[in-house]
Amino acid sequence: MANQIAAGEVVERPASVLKELLENSLDAGATQIDVDIARGGLSRIRVVDNGAGIRPDDLELALSRHATSKLETAEQLAGITSLGFRGEALASIGSVSRLQLTSRVAAEETGWTLSYADYSAGARAHPAAHPMGTTVEVAELFFNTPARRKFMRAERTEYLHSEQVVRRVALSRFDVGLHLQHNRRTALTLAPAHSDAERQRRIEQVCGKAFAAQAARIEFDATGLQLFGWVGLPAFSRSQTDMQYFFVNGRMIRDRVVAHAVRQAYRDLLPPGRHPGYVLHLALAPELVDVNVHPTKHEVRFREARRVHDFLLRCVHEALSGAPDRLPASSDLQPGWTALADAAPGYGASGTGAGSVSHDTEATGEAADVHGPLGTALAQLNGRFLLARNTRGLVLVDVPAARALVLWGRLRELLDGAGIPARPLLIPEVLRVDAAATALLEQASVLCRTLGFDLECNAPDEVRVRQVPAPLAELGADALVTGLIAALRDAAADAERAHDAAQVAAALLSHALGPGGEPLAREQMDALLRALERSDADATSPLMRPAWRELTLDQLHDLMDHKPGGR
Repeated sequence: MANQIAAGEVVERPASVLKELLENSLDAGATQIDVDIARGGLSRIRVVDNGAGIRPDDLELALSRHATSKLETAEQLAGITSLGFRGEALASIGSVSRLQLTSRVAAEETGWTLSYADYSAGARAHPAAHPMGTTVEVAELFFNTPARRKFMRAERTEYLHSEQVVRRVALSRFDVGLHLQHNRRTALTLAPAHSDAERQRRIEQVCGKAFAAQAARIEFDATGLQLFGWVGLPAFSRSQTDMQYFFVNGRMIRDRVVAHAVRQAYRDLLPPGRHPGYVLHLALAPELVDVNVHPTKHEVRFREARRVHDFLLRCVHEALSGAPDRLPASSDLQPGWTALADAAPGYGASGTGAGSVSHDTEATGEAADVHGPLGTALAQLNGRFLLARNTRGLVLVDVPAARALVLWGRLRELLDGAGIPARPLLIPEVLRVDAAATALLEQASVLCRTLGFDLECNAPDEVRVRQVPAPLAELGADALVTGLIAALRDAAADAERAHDAAQVAAALLSHALGPGGEPLAREQMDALLRALERSDADATSPLMRPAWRELTLDQLHDLMDHKPGGR
């Protein structure tokens, strides 16, 4: 009963179990950890490591309450260096699951194994074949506490929580290789990362290419404090705080001091409702931080909280001030801009951005054109038009037409490759349409699936939308289906175009985006220009409206009836 009560604090869900087991593996000096999860972790969690292992006579102690080999004296509590130290994890987990512990140390020729059920019945460990290291298998989690099991989420949800734990470990220890599989399918494989290039590669694998391309590597060292990691540039932001990882001496933590310091550093750089992304490691003397303040060890208390706060604020602010601007590559910039940012791979990595063009440059066109033929954004007019400057004069961009062209180029690339990925809707949307539209959608069902739609016509005037094209999902199911119907009607008169997915996609975008525009941030304006330059070269369509016009300096002088050198 006491162990089950303790389990209530330590074992919240399968991810909590996995966190404790991974921390034990890291404390054992493992350089490779393999994780096998079944049914989200409720059926099985197996963690195999190549660490130091557990001696046969310590297996029973490992399953005992409040027994730990990580602390030898009470004084060590003032400077804890291990991730685990409470000595209650295995006992608590074993009390609410079927736990099997198998391990071998280098000095032994064979491994030894012991289950928590056998230990509770007074049995001793017995020999078992096992390589050096430890395997912990947790099966049927909460089998004896059905009330707790009822509160577990869907299998997919529980698995995603566990996957996030593995990702955090991957970011906390770059020198450790990790392999994760779920329901016997490999989900993540990360090789040990020792060089800067390998660490950058892991950042890309765990946090995504968008963050990796838009993050600045930082490293600061003050008296007793060290900070290193990656901070997302202002061009990268998210609508939630899911891309924020902070580690203190290798321990993933959540702390108000830390959160406030980083938020202050970004205060004037991000619009309201947007959140930065970062992976930061703070190293300091163990005695300067108390990690024994919460059962799950997610929270810490700094001895010199103000000093830590000011150090973090200063370092992050300096990193953001000194880092070159880059173009947004995040899939979470603003609604409707997902595919736009993705459609311009290769831009933004050079370290040149909007700030690279001086506003003091003479309007003679002699300055270096760092941004290509469309130049640098100056302003947005009436929501629809974007005004830019290049070396030859001014460029006027029709924002909806430009977005349509960029998105269509992306769709055409996908159609020529593996196909357009679909995004299922969490809750299918039911739209009211006329009977002719329903018939049109049914006739073009194959084409609709090719474009990434899953539509079900339940009634003559009703269509149920189950999934939409992933690159266009943020435009909204209503606008997309309305645009699709309009595109199919346009194509009905042209038999050749009616079966051309790319041309139907072009018409769809023209209708779905419409003539209106939306306010854009400066970074988004420049991102649109870069993406448009790329798409305009290889993704033109006769169905698209002209996306931009250039007015050279000579044309401007003619327009104003004033040529250089006099009238």
